[in-house]
Amino acid sequence: MKQTIYNRLCFFLLLAVCSSCYKDKGNYDYHPINEVTIQAIDTAYAVLRGDSLHIVPRKTFSLSSNPEDAYTYAWIAVNDSSKTLATTPELHEPVMLMPDNYELYYRITEKATGIKYEFKTELHVMTGIYEGWLLLNDQGNDNPRLDMLSKNVSGDFNFISDVLNYARSPLQLSGKPRSVQVIRYRNNNPDVLIGTSTGTTRIDPETFDWNRTMNVLYDMPRNTPADFAPDRLNHQYGITYLVDKGDLYYRNPPYSIMFAQPLNVVRMETGKFSVSPFVAVSMFSYSLLYDITNKRFLRHSVESFAPYCELMPESPDFDYNNTGMDLVYMERTEYNEFDVFSILKKPSGEFYLSRIYLFFDTEYETAPVRMNAPELDKASCYAVNPDYGYVFYSVGGKLYEYDFSSNQAKLKLDISPRVISCLQTQYMEAEKEPLKSLRKTLAVCSYDPGGPAGKSGRIDFYAATAVMGDLQLRRSFSGMGKVISMDYRGR
Repeated sequence: MKQTIYNRLCFFLLLAVCSSCYKDKGNYDYHPINEVTIQAIDTAYAVLRGDSLHIVPRKTFSLSSNPEDAYTYAWIAVNDSSKTLATTPELHEPVMLMPDNYELYYRITEKATGIKYEFKTELHVMTGIYEGWLLLNDQGNDNPRLDMLSKNVSGDFNFISDVLNYARSPLQLSGKPRSVQVIRYRNNNPDVLIGTSTGTTRIDPETFDWNRTMNVLYDMPRNTPADFAPDRLNHQYGITYLVDKGDLYYRNPPYSIMFAQPLNVVRMETGKFSVSPFVAVSMFSYSLLYDITNKRFLRHSVESFAPYCELMPESPDFDYNNTGMDLVYMERTEYNEFDVFSILKKPSGEFYLSRIYLFFDTEYETAPVRMNAPELDKASCYAVNPDYGYVFYSVGGKLYEYDFSSNQAKLKLDISPRVISCLQTQYMEAEKEPLKSLRKTLAVCSYDPGGPAGKSGRIDFYAATAVMGDLQLRRSFSGMGKVISMDYRGR
């Protein structure tokens, strides 16, 4: 009897399940979604801060058009944080974001279903001084001038004479101009540093604003002389070496090393030596410097807290601890990744080229080679090509190219009566035009001594070619003065 009741219960239960399954078939009623496709938005926009940005999207629907009030809208700029620019179908708003690169999202939400549609583009908010080459001019009157080739919203460049005045900066430059550099000096954001014979100072990289505490003297120990004015600022990877009147100062924030007493002393030796303004900075192990007093290369551990330099390891090819020569020029390059090129001069007048490979430790190439280079004794500017290792030097309006592998030099340009005032290899990062084709080019800055004062300057960008072929002119700009230093403020 119990078995019969159990069987009947199982039957009715199975019948109920089957019935419910059969009824469930009618619960699904699929409706196609009226999908929205967003078009007519460019992949990137550039706008000056304060100007209005106008974007008129075009919406298409997979089924039929819906009225605009069936949706909500949002234009959202995203960087380290997000900011809603507008909540309208179209964007017609002045952009007051801080100058930087943003991701701009156009978001549409259907009110009835909550379904969201989104389109992403790029937004570059700029100012008149947002990006470009900074050019330090020598006006010959202890009144240097900072100019700028400023990148505009179309991607080309506008020339701005006296950009500090243009930006209403309170900084008044004085003394003999020495350098302008864009470096990561205090943190990961670029700083603009300007050096003259009266001192070196930072300016605000966004506005060019300035106050006296931005002078690097305020980063130095308290006993630093008030007339502290570095001859040269050597920088790489956040590491900074300052050379002032033969004294060497070192700063390495990642290792919590700040400027302290001069370190131009050698361990186990007494007395200070005078160091050359040129320092080849390395982030790995050792930087390279030159002892003017004892005519020798020395090295300094970038990871060391010890306030001294070290002798070079012995080399079978050359005594780097006693060269008997004066250092004329030294530059850390990208040639062979980390080669340091040094031009040395014997008392008898011969010039030698030394190449030292600088990486995790100091390794040596062959002994310095006597350079077969005409008029090198009259040269005023130098630069090294990172692809072929050519050494460029200028004499008046002449540009020479020296190849160490053949030990030959060629006259590549003669733009006399113009005078070449600065040579600089372009190491800026550039993945897009118009800068991409200028990367690793040689910037040749020249001026006409008989031309209009402060306006006869020109910058020509040349690309070197294999086997010392002809230089290829990539771009020219004019209107500046006598440029003695330049650097690119990138983004």
